[in-house]
Amino acid sequence: MRSNDGFPFLIKLGRWLFRGGLTVSFLALLGGAGAIAVSFARNGPISALLTAVQVVKWIFASLLLMTAGEVVMLLLAIHRNVRSMREEFSKLVEILSKREEGEGERTILDEFGIEIEEERSRG
Repeated sequence: MRSNDGFPFLIKLGRWLFRGGLTVSFLALLGGAGAIAVSFARNGPISALLTAVQVVKWIFASLLLMTAGEVVMLLLAIHRNVRSMREEFSKLVEILSKREEGEGERTILDEFGIEIEEERSRG
């Protein structure tokens, strides 16, 4: 994502949400595995299961953080693409208005239309 899209705060927010989610996930997996092993060694399998449930909660929280970051980045990408489509449509309207002004002139759109008709007549 380019940083000149006009939403620098949202771009940074999306990146940091995703990075934070990755960090929490990494810590939950490594720390959780150690905590489960220690809990099993000290208190038995029931305590290890309860610790595993806590680890799963942290992993789920990290997935939510990463999802939030991805949603922010996706919305920014959609906004950028809609903006570029608007620019392309305005260029197309400009070309079509120039075409209407000078009916005798051939434009790029005419050439493209002729190529399409030739392809249709062949097939």
